[in-house]
Order: sequence, then C-alpha cells, then structure tokens
Amino acid sequence: MGNVTLTEQLIAMQCVDDIRHAQMAVDEHLDVPARRTEVAKRIADYYVSQQVEVPVDVVESGVRTYFDRRLTFEAPRAPRLANWLASVYVTRGNWLRPLLTSSVVLAGIGGVGAFVYNDYESFANKRVAAGIEHFNVKTRHLDAELTRIQTNAGRIRTELAALGGVNATAILDPLDAEAATAAAALKGVGQPLVPVDRNNRDAIEARVVSARTELDTIEVSLGRADRLLSDASAVLGAKRQFDNLAGTDDFRRSGPMSSHLNTQAAIVKTEFLSLAPGKVDQVKKDVRALSDLTAAIPQLQTGRQDLERLERQFGRIGMDGNDRQKVLALLAKGQGAMQAMDAVALRETVKELEQLAEYATVPLQINVVDRAGMKSGVERNYNASGGKSWYLIVEALDPAGNVVAVPVRSSEKGGSVQYRPYFGVRVSHEQYELVKSEKKQTGHVSHKRMGEKLANALVIKYANTFSSEPETIMEW
Repeated sequence: MGNVTLTEQLIAMQCVDDIRHAQMAVDEHLDVPARRTEVAKRIADYYVSQQVEVPVDVVESGVRTYFDRRLTFEAPRAPRLANWLASVYVTRGNWLRPLLTSSVVLAGIGGVGAFVYNDYESFANKRVAAGIEHFNVKTRHLDAELTRIQTNAGRIRTELAALGGVNATAILDPLDAEAATAAAALKGVGQPLVPVDRNNRDAIEARVVSARTELDTIEVSLGRADRLLSDASAVLGAKRQFDNLAGTDDFRRSGPMSSHLNTQAAIVKTEFLSLAPGKVDQVKKDVRALSDLTAAIPQLQTGRQDLERLERQFGRIGMDGNDRQKVLALLAKGQGAMQAMDAVALRETVKELEQLAEYATVPLQINVVDRAGMKSGVERNYNASGGKSWYLIVEALDPAGNVVAVPVRSSEKGGSVQYRPYFGVRVSHEQYELVKSEKKQTGHVSHKRMGEKLANALVIKYANTFSSEPETIMEW
C-alpha cells in the first residue's frame, strides 16, 4: 500500500465515479417523461424563488431541447497541432530520411517536442479547470435550492401557526433538519478556485473528485427536504380549504345534514392534529370529501324542500292503508338520503315521489289492448317444468281516453318499479281463451275491462285476473 501513488488513486477513483454516474444516468433515462417533468418543475420553481419571470413554454422548450441532445454523441475535436502531428507521422516515410540528414531539421524536431509538451500541459490544465467550473456551477445551484427550501419552509411554518389546529412540526421539523444538514455540508465543501498550473494540478483534481461525492450527498438530502416541503405546502392548502369550508353559510346552515357533515369535519380536524409525513395524502382526500359534501348542500336543501312539498301534497290527497305506507316509505327513504348527504339518491327519490303523486290523482281504467298491430295476450311456456301461464296485455286510460304509464314490477325479472304504458297481467286459461276467441272471430275484444284505479289512490283493483294481485310482465 505504501507504493500506491496519488495519481494511481485518483485515476482509480475517476473510474469508480464514471461507472457510478453512468449507472445513475441509466436509471434517469429509464423514465424520461417523468424526469423531464421533474426537471421542468424544478427549474420553474428556481426562477420563481429568484423572482425571475420566465414563461412556462420557454422552460419546457429548453428542457425538451436538453433532453433531445443529451444522448447525442459529438466526437471530441483534437487541437490543430495534434492533427498536424498525426499527419506528419502518417507521412513520415516521405520526409523522415531526408530530415535525418539535416541538423537544421533535427533542431526543428526538438522545437516540435517542446510544442507538444506545452500543448499537453495546456490540455491537462483545461481539463481540471472544466472540472472546477462544473463543481462551481453545481455548488451555486445547490445553494440556491437550499435558500428556496428554507425560505418557503419558514413562510409555511408562519402561516400554519397563524391558522392553528395543525401539528406542523411533524413535517417542518424533519424538513429543517434535512436543510440544516445540507447547509453544513455545503459550507464544508469549500471553493477550489486556485488557478491551475503544473504544480497544483494533481491536488486540485483530487479535491474536485472527492467534492463530487459530497455534492451528490447534499443533492440527495435536499431532495428529501423538497419532498417534505411539498407535503407541508399541501397541508397548508388543505387547511386553508378546510377553514374556508367551515366558514361558509352552507356549512353552518346545513340543518338535518349537520350530523354527517360535522362527523366528516371532526375526522379532518383529528387528522390535522395527528399529522405525520405519511398521512398527508389521506388528509387531502378527506378534505376533498368534505368539500364535495359542502358543495352538495344547496342541492340537498332543494331536495329537502321538495320532500316537504310532496309530503304536504300527499297529505291533501288523503291516502290511507297500503297507499299511505308506500308514500311514507318513500318519504323516509328521502329523509335518509338527505341525512347521509347523498344528493343523487335524494334526487331520484323526489323524482319517484313526483311521478307517484301525478299518478295517484288521476282515475284510471285498465283495459285489454284492442288495437291493430298489437297483441292482446301472450302464453308463457316453461319447458323445464312443462307448465304454462297466460297473460293479457292491458293499458291504463284516463277519463279523456289517453294512455297513462303506470308503475309496474316484472314478476319474471324482479328489479325496481318502472312506469309502463302497456304491461301484461296474469289470467286464468279460461279468461285467456275467451279473449283469444273474440279477437279471432271479430278482430276486437268485447270483454276489455280488467280493473280500475280510483282517484287519489295508488293500488289498481283488478277483476277477471288470476288473483287480486296478479303477476305482471313487461316484455313479450
């Protein structure tokens, strides 16, 4: 180990760093779109922190140009002297022998050797100077990034303290610690700005190589601090949004919906007080949920007014028995949707009640359909059991003779109630054959009457059907 020279060590370290940075470059190139977006955001944030106005399209264009060119190989251009010497060497067969015979030419060769040596010295000095410049540029960039993070962190801490109700230290303290670590390391790196010459070149180059590792470590630390800063900024935005929501008239006057709304608000308050770096996304999600609920309050209040109006309307109709129970069940369903702050369910319930109110007030007569091109009955065959059932197709007519859609649920498919102008009711085989015979003989149905619905009622009273509450179908 005692025989290892500094030059050998530096060359070996250079190889290690080249391999390491090549691997880092490969990792960066694996996801170019994400890397390009991240670089553009970082540059835009830097200009904002420096109060320099740069259009977004200019930043994106510059970043795109950089990424388009960064993998393009450009062959290094050798100095003119080197090109000339190469040409001299290639054509040595033409001039070497005569040259050896001339002492004047020998003296010239000595001069060329001096020029070659001086050119090498210049090239080596420029290489080290380029490394110093790269070091200085990166140091200035990291210093500006550190200033931006510390400035924004201080501003966010002040604003969150003014708002109150947030455990801001859970995020800002680790952020400050990362920033302080990066600041101390950046200060310790120093500035190798000594002019480069043959005597100090190796020492300066060794310092630049070691500083490169230090700057990489500082960059990683600042990256962690920047992610914490993003979390802190998100928390500040969520707290402002929450306070704005809690201060709105809709929130304070939510009435029957206040229980659900206050429960959601209490969840958010607890999350702010027990804040931790890994819980920021959940806080943002719950604040958005609270915002959606608050935005739905005007719709829910309109729905509540509609429910009250419909309840009074059905009260004036004066239903009783099963009809009243159906209405009360729908009103209770609407109240439940309102308390759960489900605007969609409330709107659907109101629509169903309005249809029902319109349907209830009109007296209807239920007749077998007797129109050209329309069936008056259908027969169902159940192959598995060998059984059969018979249905007459009916329609509901108001006093003016208009066909009215009525609420029907399919006995075959189940599901929700649907309003249909035509539907089938199950009848006995005898009743079915009677209608079938009339239609075949005269082309019309004489025994049409199948039931009626009285005014201010919901239930159809059937006659001549298989039962008092016959099975119904909607497809044939």
